Amino acid sequence: MLQLAVTRRRISAIVVCSIIATLIVGHYLPPLDEVLPSWANRWASEMFSTGGIVYREQRTFFEDAARRYQLHWYWQLKGLTEQHVTFDELVMKRLQVWVEHLHQFGRDDFKIEKDKCALINFFRMNDIPTSSVLGQWTSNDTLIEDFRSGKALEGNSVWPVFLKCCHLTAGSAMSVAKLSKDGSWMAPSLDSVQTKGLEAWINQMWLLKPDDELRSWRREHNMLTDTIPPGFIMQTPAFSGKASAMEEVRIEVIWGRALNANWKNVCIAIPTEDRTDAEVHDGVGLGSIFAIHRWGPASLQSRCTTWMAKPGAGYFACAFALAERTALTMAADYVRVDIFISKDSPKDCMVNEISLSSSYPRWGYDPGLVKLWRDPHIQGLYHTWGNVSSKPIYKQLAADVPVTPLQEFLLESEAEGRASGLRGSSSGLQSPMGWILCLLLLGGFLVKFCAFATAGRVDPGKGN
Repeated sequence: MLQLAVTRRRISAIVVCSIIATLIVGHYLPPLDEVLPSWANRWASEMFSTGGIVYREQRTFFEDAARRYQLHWYWQLKGLTEQHVTFDELVMKRLQVWVEHLHQFGRDDFKIEKDKCALINFFRMNDIPTSSVLGQWTSNDTLIEDFRSGKALEGNSVWPVFLKCCHLTAGSAMSVAKLSKDGSWMAPSLDSVQTKGLEAWINQMWLLKPDDELRSWRREHNMLTDTIPPGFIMQTPAFSGKASAMEEVRIEVIWGRALNANWKNVCIAIPTEDRTDAEVHDGVGLGSIFAIHRWGPASLQSRCTTWMAKPGAGYFACAFALAERTALTMAADYVRVDIFISKDSPKDCMVNEISLSSSYPRWGYDPGLVKLWRDPHIQGLYHTWGNVSSKPIYKQLAADVPVTPLQEFLLESEAEGRASGLRGSSSGLQSPMGWILCLLLLGGFLVKFCAFATAGRVDPGKGN
């Protein structure tokens, strides 16, 4: 009887602990890089994360895209090997190549990321939708004079407006001021809304040197940005400030093909087969493994099922197509394109900015993204065009880019807010047996976890 009671207590402890563990894992699963060494983190991400599953589903389609791709000469990454296994290593290689091109050929194509003025002008030249520009200044004194005279905001009827430092692009620089109609203003580095001191802020930002101090490529970054003269640009709010609700999504584009969209630091959307919609899942927690969003309870997606993420809403069709069009116009191998989406108009998305050295969390997608970007360089799958005499990429027009028939079709279809259905789907693990196996593995993990947690305790009445 005593042994039966002990057995019952053990079973009860395991069941209770399993329930608690399920709740904990379902609501918070710490990033694996916080609890595992890097090699184990990569292996776990590749094997069990939704990002790893999507990589295995999509790899052949990205390889096909690379074979068809017309890559600008400037983006080539020679000397890559399979030993380059992290995203940061690829970015470091990219910046080292840029520094080499700057010193050998005087090429400053990197301005398309490192100079906001060059980037926004690139958007405007290529009719890539972005917020309207009210003015651009290459002198802090002229900017201050234009504010004093009223010329800077003359004729503007849309508020607030955003004054951006062109030469400070790192997020840590906090180099954007939000100006209101009543003359008050706010900057990320300030604790409250200001009613004076804007001129001092302009002068301070003018003298500030860009410094990507939080990144491993700080030295290379600063060698590039030291060559960029200071400047300012002022824009209206996205959608002229009339959107009833708005979201910014960050879309990873590799070889002209969107991999996913990220927002709120934890939410991820994957293009559907016909590229007119998206699958949505959590980037952390139980919703980030085994592609469980495809069959699991809706509660696993609750924090990510906003108005734009509801099935059939159609917002992502515009965002994915516009991000791909931007990447194709740049003729870049990898770029993150940040897109504003308006609740009021699914087909009127617009670009905010891009990143070629992104630090935004990619969760379980990192290992696959690295391979999708790296391997076509190692294998030499793509075509190249341009040379040291070509116009800088930030002055490049879509008409300058030689495109394959598929790329031409994608550019044309972007106007309709959707892309080709020939480019593959994210619909793996469809076999019921596969899901049963995943459930058994997950259940086994929880039971073993709980058994381990209750092991080693002395049972009452048994002594030592």
